[in-house]
Amino acid sequence: MHIPARRRTLTRGGGPVRFTACAALALLGAPAATGCGGSAPVEVRVSLGPATPLPDLVVTVLPFDPSALLDSLAAAAPRPRPTFPDLEQTLAAFRLQDDGGQPSPDQAVRALRDTVTGLADSLNRADRGGPGYAAAYGRFRQLYARLVQRSAEQDAELRATRRDELALARRARAAAESLRAWEADAYAPYPEIARATAERTGRTPRQAATDSTGALRLELGAGAWWLVARTPDPDNPFFEYHWTVPLRVAGLPVALPLSGRNATRHWRH
Repeated sequence: MHIPARRRTLTRGGGPVRFTACAALALLGAPAATGCGGSAPVEVRVSLGPATPLPDLVVTVLPFDPSALLDSLAAAAPRPRPTFPDLEQTLAAFRLQDDGGQPSPDQAVRALRDTVTGLADSLNRADRGGPGYAAAYGRFRQLYARLVQRSAEQDAELRATRRDELALARRARAAAESLRAWEADAYAPYPEIARATAERTGRTPRQAATDSTGALRLELGAGAWWLVARTPDPDNPFFEYHWTVPLRVAGLPVALPLSGRNATRHWRH
């Protein structure tokens, strides 16, 4: 059956993927039709949001599914992967402090200190016997006492926050070390198996970095590819966004977005 090569736009993983009917067949896993084979240009745009493109991000392009290979190695490992569900839940909930547009405690203390300093200067210049001096001095004492109390509270809050964050970081580090030790054993065969798997496909893995707009362009041979990349979560230093996105090239240009919609969020260990 002849399929006219009309250009279509579908949505895939958070953005439009532009291709013709031949590429549509390829992405749906259909056999390649006449004229649909061969290498093609692929444009990738990476962002975590409309206004946050990711420049200088390294994207690895593999002719096999690395996740499936790692899963098979994990299943064959002599001992199961260590798990830390409670810790991961705590780490996932961690957020860098967001003041919501309100002055931070430090800003509030600085503002109060500036007010006290200004009032003290005005009192030094004022006539102590003049009208209003007693009231101004009473306000100065009140604000000064508040400044001393708030400064002490802020110091205590900061110490407690740092103490809690350091304790959490220590827990995360210890768990990460045990995970990395397990991965070093379980995934030891990965480089050799990955090399042999790529050789069987007849296609060579590629790597490229995004430009200042978060885009990169590659010429890829016909067949199935997987695009792999990762970037830190800007709101959580313990987590990262990770992409392993499949793509089938069938001789026609393809534009593929990597966004928060087709990424998974992992604990950085």
